[in-house]
Amino acid sequence: TVPGAGAIPFYILLVIWGLATIIPSLALLVRRLHDGNFSGWLALLVLVPFLGALAVLVLSLLPSNPAGQRFDRPTAG
Repeated sequence: TVPGAGAIPFYILLVIWGLATIIPSLALLVRRLHDGNFSGWLALLVLVPFLGALAVLVLSLLPSNPAGQRFDRPTAG
C-alpha cells in the first residue's frame, strides 16, 4: 500500500519527537541505575538485542540501594 499525504508530516514529527526525548530518557535511565548502585555504563546493554533491554529493565526495577549515593558526590577537580 502507498502511504497517504498526511504520512510524511507524521513521520517527520515522529522523528523530531524521538530525537527530542532520547537524551532525557537516557539521563533518566542512568540516574535510575545509579540509584540502584550500578554503573551508568550498563545502559549500553540496551544495544544487545532483546536480552540487553530485558536486563536493563530488571536492573531498573530493583529497589534503591543506599550505597548508590556515592554517585551523588561531586568529583574533585
